[in-house]
Amino acid sequence: MQHSNALTILNTDLVFGNEATHLLHYIAQCVNKGKIPRGFLQSDVNFKPVHSDDVANAVAHMIANPGHGQFTLQGDKSVSLAEIVNLIE
Repeated sequence: MQHSNALTILNTDLVFGNEATHLLHYIAQCVNKGKIPRGFLQSDVNFKPVHSDDVANAVAHMIANPGHGQFTLQGDKSVSLAEIVNLIE
């Protein structure tokens, strides 16, 4: 039996789209209850949210152009969790 090492991994940052995601719903609940850990609200904790359409396009690209490796899918704008919380509030 032959094993293939041709594994493709797409690591995403926070994913957003037209529908609310579980993570953003959870963050909104935490905001409402005042339960966001202070460490996450520091300005040096940043994310580069990526749209779900971009994730779908990346998956389609990898299917059409097989390869292997580990790839990071991120948006082009860096935001802190505090900024995300402010948008939710």
